[in-house]
Amino acid sequence: MSLGVDPSELLRAAARYEDSARVVATALDPLPETVRGGAATGTLAGILGRAAADVAGLVQTLGITAGMLNSCAEAYRDSDAGTAARIVTAWPDRGE
Repeated sequence: MSLGVDPSELLRAAARYEDSARVVATALDPLPETVRGGAATGTLAGILGRAAADVAGLVQTLGITAGMLNSCAEAYRDSDAGTAARIVTAWPDRGE
């Protein structure tokens, strides 16, 4: 069994994750910096703080995933180059 991996597809997926992280990060933009909700101020601040933390966690996860995909693409590319070099060494040109 063999597995073929196209590093460019991994890079394309990584770019999608990076773009998604940027888009999700903009979800924090409309959140208010201060809350004036009377008796509910503490509760609202807690809810908004939790939402901000959750969005930040998602942005971080998307960024980590993009980095992992970039690393995988690089590793596959390096592996392909190493395999090609071994093939050239093992099967030298026979005058063809």
